[in-house]
Amino acid sequence: MLKDLYTELEEINEDEGIYTIGDDLCNTFMNGNFTTGVKEMRELNITSRELLRYLEEKAEEYGCELKELYYGHFTADFWIALGSENI
Repeated sequence: MLKDLYTELEEINEDEGIYTIGDDLCNTFMNGNFTTGVKEMRELNITSRELLRYLEEKAEEYGCELKELYYGHFTADFWIALGSENI
């Protein structure tokens, strides 16, 4: 659920800019932990569409394009891989 992505973490990491579940999930993917990220999405019942919407909203908040977030990690290849996981 999109609401879950905005839930603030009990232990935030200001140095890394990780304040919410969504930030933590995106950071997990960016750091190469694809399997862990997919597992977290399943546990939280978050769909790929919801993750995309979250990232689009973050990009708008920061005044940039989606492809600029997280060092350009969320490319078409990422979304194709995520789609193959049926999330």
